[in-house]
Amino acid sequence: MIKTIKNFFQQKEIVNKNPKLSLDAINLLSGIFDCNTLKSINEIEVATQLNDFLGFYPHLDPQKNWDTLKSVFYILRECNCDLPVLDAGGSLDSSVLNSLAKYGYNDLYACDIIDMTRYSKLKNSKVKFTIQNVENTNYENDYFQAIVSLSVIEHGVHIEKFFDEMNRILKKNGLLLITTDYWNDNINCDGIYPYGTDKPQMKIFKKEEIETICDIAVKNGFSLCSPLKTDTFKKAVRWEAVDREYTFIFLAFRKN
Repeated sequence: MIKTIKNFFQQKEIVNKNPKLSLDAINLLSGIFDCNTLKSINEIEVATQLNDFLGFYPHLDPQKNWDTLKSVFYILRECNCDLPVLDAGGSLDSSVLNSLAKYGYNDLYACDIIDMTRYSKLKNSKVKFTIQNVENTNYENDYFQAIVSLSVIEHGVHIEKFFDEMNRILKKNGLLLITTDYWNDNINCDGIYPYGTDKPQMKIFKKEEIETICDIAVKNGFSLCSPLKTDTFKKAVRWEAVDREYTFIFLAFRKN
């Protein structure tokens, strides 16, 4: 993997044609395992190019390739390819799970509260999908070695119930990797219902709320894998449909 990444940096179109992009690539990879924020649009471009170079499966929303890159790197470093991994709030098209499949992981699961199979664009996915609420699943106790949940908890998820359930279904020392919409200060989303008024209102977490989420995780048997870095730099993410700009934050927890 390290040799492959060095080859990535040696690509002329990365190093010579866009020195700024090369610098962002170095910054991104130097903090690949940090609990930190997406810092720039360039980091998204770097993540997209590196995902493609490494043969990872692209996210349907290119802005989420940053999340994918960090999550896949974490699991490749920490997890056995013979033990199960879950995408909580994922689908048959899960970018993380389908990337892991290319690296020999076979026991792959995804669940969502709605039937995501009708939206699938990937044929012959190895992912086992079921319709389930991430707050209350039917998976066995201590079953998964790792769980990812990308941009899920902001969609009306009850945080206490979520961490309690993730603790139940994770093995001891298992990984829980979360990303969510974020900005350091408050971004007003009052009255914005992206998926209809019968669904939760849009939510972008701010610094104090992320710190509270981490406190709740600790109370439910988790610890952060690295110090929390909440500083924001650029609103690298734009959701055109709701006219809002913000960024993402990545949180890595381990079950105690």
